[in-house]
Amino acid sequence: KKQKGESIIHKYKKKSKKRIKMEEFKELFAEAIKPYEERMKQLEENDKLQRAEITTLKLAIDELHRLVETLQSTASSNSSSRTTAGRTGITRPQTAASRRTAATRDDDSGVTRPTTASRTKPADDKKVTRTTSSRLTGPSGSKRTTAANSTPTRTKTEDLAAEGAIEADFGRSSYWVFPPTDYKAAENAKKKPEDTITLDWVQGYNGRTCRKNLYWIDESRVVFSIAGTAVVMDVSGETYTQKFFTGHNEDITSLALHRESGLCATGQLDPKGAETPYICVWNVNNPDEEPLKLYKHERSVPCLGFSSCGNFLVSTGGDNDHTICLWNIPECREAKTAKPVFAQNGEKANIHGIEFDCTSTADKLKWVTHGEKSLKFWTYEGGKVEGKKGTLGSTGEMPKHYYGASYDKDGNCYVATDIGLVYIFSAGSNAAKSKIKYPETVPLSLRVFKADGEETESLLTAGYDGKF
Repeated sequence: KKQKGESIIHKYKKKSKKRIKMEEFKELFAEAIKPYEERMKQLEENDKLQRAEITTLKLAIDELHRLVETLQSTASSNSSSRTTAGRTGITRPQTAASRRTAATRDDDSGVTRPTTASRTKPADDKKVTRTTSSRLTGPSGSKRTTAANSTPTRTKTEDLAAEGAIEADFGRSSYWVFPPTDYKAAENAKKKPEDTITLDWVQGYNGRTCRKNLYWIDESRVVFSIAGTAVVMDVSGETYTQKFFTGHNEDITSLALHRESGLCATGQLDPKGAETPYICVWNVNNPDEEPLKLYKHERSVPCLGFSSCGNFLVSTGGDNDHTICLWNIPECREAKTAKPVFAQNGEKANIHGIEFDCTSTADKLKWVTHGEKSLKFWTYEGGKVEGKKGTLGSTGEMPKHYYGASYDKDGNCYVATDIGLVYIFSAGSNAAKSKIKYPETVPLSLRVFKADGEETESLLTAGYDGKF
């Protein structure tokens, strides 16, 4: 900083050939040292972070040292009799090994070793002579170092087993326990019980980590998901009844329904172990039937969508590229190993939902994916797939989230955004033709529908303010 200041003074004098004024010098000097001060602040912040990391590492090392000391003290006390202070203060029963002489113990090798009692410090505070080590030759001729008056120590497991302890499994952990005196295990103690439990009722609904997972099946039944179970509930009578689909081994993350065929598709999270997340296609009229399982995605299956005919299913994965797959359900049922019609990268951003164009045919499938800064119109025709990003024109502020999408009978697409606008896309176009200003709040979901007795379709929206 001093050198920089002197350089400024020198340049100023050389230019003006006058004595520099203190006020002007201060301004020039402050401007010159500004980047250095910012750099110093950055270094001080880095230093604080490093100090915090060093403190954390020191604590971890201290904890490891304490653990080693605990293990050493436990190992040294294995040769002495144990007394456990349980909840009722019960003393462990002594075995033949623990009832040996307190001063010395002999093993089969004829070597005498002092016990804990013999190593206790004398009352007159005289120095205790430590045993010296010597070389003993093992059975195989190899040499090993041991105390002159001691035998090789047994392991903790051997000592516990010698004292009558039993190793019992509790979930994923195992512990050594001491059974009561004269305890005798039943013959079927290690057999799986014949009794089983049956799921009777599911309370709750997952509306936090899953989208579009509640559907009307018909006028009296709904289907929804909670945890790893899909529930078909009849709400027509005074007392509700439930049926369950339990074909998943992790939480359900997506659900799609095709009402005409009764097919339901559910995707899940990545389970523990080598298995990957999968999709189950099952029938809501008979949830106990064996489902069709589809494997392709990684991490999770966040979105699913059926075509209007019910023969095709589109899914997205939870991987970095949010892989999009198209499945031909009838062909997958007939094949030994179900494979998608195609699988290709979707968007880097999260995808919130999939919506099929109701004008799609088996020869030309059309759908839209919407999500975080992502709106894409897809077409699959003649074995080729094409995806076009939706364009909004010069609207000023761009949406960060496309919350919902829905098609009318003519193939026009309506898309809800987080900037309070509903965009309308003409059939077959990826460019917005018009927009609707949502009143006062943000539309979170929308659906085009035709009410009974009406000739024209209506647009139903649900806003952030809780109003329809």
